[in-house]
Amino acid sequence: MPTSGSEVLREMTRAIQDAKRQRDALQTQHREILQQTDDLVGQRGQTLVELAESYLPELSQTTVRQVWNEIRPAIQDVLLRKEARHRELVAEHQRLEAVQTQLRGELQTLNGKLDAIYGERDSLSKQLSEQLSGDPAFQQLTDKAAIAEINLQRAESSLAEVEHDVIAKLPAYQRSRLFQYLHKRKMGTPQYTARGWRRRMDRWVGRLIDYPKARKSYEFLSEVPGKMRELIAERRDALNQLLDRLERSQQKVAAELGLDKVLEQIESREDQRDDLLEQLEQTVVQTNANGAEIDKLLDSEGPYYAEAIEKYRRLLEQTHTLTLEQRAAQSPDPIDDQLVARLKHLDEEIQQFQKAADARRRQLKEAEDFAESIDYLVQQFQRARFDDSRSYFDDKLNIRESLSRLADGRERPDLLWQHIRRHQHTAPNWYEENSRRVVNAANSPMGQILLQTMAHAAGAALRENARRAGSRRMSYPTSSTRSSSRTTSRPRMPTPKRSGFSTRKGF
Repeated sequence: MPTSGSEVLREMTRAIQDAKRQRDALQTQHREILQQTDDLVGQRGQTLVELAESYLPELSQTTVRQVWNEIRPAIQDVLLRKEARHRELVAEHQRLEAVQTQLRGELQTLNGKLDAIYGERDSLSKQLSEQLSGDPAFQQLTDKAAIAEINLQRAESSLAEVEHDVIAKLPAYQRSRLFQYLHKRKMGTPQYTARGWRRRMDRWVGRLIDYPKARKSYEFLSEVPGKMRELIAERRDALNQLLDRLERSQQKVAAELGLDKVLEQIESREDQRDDLLEQLEQTVVQTNANGAEIDKLLDSEGPYYAEAIEKYRRLLEQTHTLTLEQRAAQSPDPIDDQLVARLKHLDEEIQQFQKAADARRRQLKEAEDFAESIDYLVQQFQRARFDDSRSYFDDKLNIRESLSRLADGRERPDLLWQHIRRHQHTAPNWYEENSRRVVNAANSPMGQILLQTMAHAAGAALRENARRAGSRRMSYPTSSTRSSSRTTSRPRMPTPKRSGFSTRKGF
């Protein structure tokens, strides 16, 4: 039974989807195998580190003499560098501790000097206070400053209360449309100029909201805070002037007593103490960092020990497992035997996973090649327009079996495409079917007799026209030609002489 081109295309599309699903599944399996292989390789590396640590538990002269001869020079070099670095760090630690001791001594001496100067400052400050307390002019200025301070505090308190009222009450006046109307017209002021009916209406509105009282409250809330701030600024300036006079009087007496020079000495010595404290703090930080590096150097997991273990691990990694087994058998400690046995087991597992990964890689390559081959076939199929509604394939094409051979590698894409082309056919369109009927009618015995009779009956000038008329008559078959064409009609899906789409008729 013939197969339509669209059905063949659906089979190839379904095969592409199946191939891509298989490819995705193989990719997932391949990634999982690689991840498991990486985990095993990591376990093997850790096992090598443990084996190296069992052969070199610490980095010392005693343990270095017991390592393998192949690695002993490299481990000895690491040990020598570690000991040299340890000597450098110890010398630096001793120097920093000496600097700390020196700075602490200087700081202690400076604190003693400051204590003496503080005592002198306190004594002179007491004399200054007693002398100023007995000065009538200074006492009078002090009283005035105290009164000015009281008045300033009262004014600031009053301003705070007024500002609180402004925040609470002023928005009501600003939102009142009647009040704002009268206020903008300046009612109640000499600038109010309304007359007649408008004036009477404004007065009526004013009586309605008690505008005179409301205007006084509004002006108070709007103007008084500003005036109070001006008053407070004036009182603050007056207080500052009194304080300046008091300060000048104090500085004059302090200079007479020598207190100002004592205060300068205190400031200078305190700056020196701050510098010493900063130096001491930096030295302490450096000493602590130096001590931490010494501890890390002596630690079993220090950088030099880690370097030695890494060198040992590389040697063990390059050594064959059989050699490791022989070396472990020579050691009385069973730990290395256990570690080598674990290494052997890990090597076997890694080898198995690598084989599985190679197999998956080959299968993945085959699946990708198969998907690309079908993509090629679909492109050629659509480019040749074999998926057209009039395109069909005979029974000799089994597309599923052909795709199966392609998947198994028994068929090449280009040969399969040639096989598909050989078994592709195209059903004729209306024009081709009618043309075939005309040809059949003209080739029948009655058609030939009609053409000859018309040619003889017409004159010489009209003979060719008569022949064309007879040919035109043949395009409308008679009852005899119709019956002849019915007996020779093609099956439902005819198989004409194969020409593919080379004629391009009907498209």
